[in-house]
Amino acid sequence: MKNRSDWDNYELPDEYDFSGKQAMRGRFYSPRKKSVTIRLDDDVVLYFRKLAGIRKVGYQSLINAALRERMNQQTKHVDETEMQEIRANQPVNESIARALRDAEERRGGYV
Repeated sequence: MKNRSDWDNYELPDEYDFSGKQAMRGRFYSPRKKSVTIRLDDDVVLYFRKLAGIRKVGYQSLINAALRERMNQQTKHVDETEMQEIRANQPVNESIARALRDAEERRGGYV
């Protein structure tokens, strides 16, 4: 369809087949970044900074990629819909927030 007139009467198909090679999960997913402070061992930071220098990327991006890979290994049995439900679960999020506050204040068995 090279001419404008070819597009004037173009109809989209009612259904699409996303099972082929071109189907890609999360293709347009762009996670929001959250700034956090964590304490890491010196050798861990040194490792990621050195690797980042070799690969010419940010060391925080490498740490994030390593954490995401580990997370994906642990949650292979949970699909994206279930993960969205977990993320949207307010009581779970409140419980996690409480646990993080307790850990920051060194209360309970978190630290």
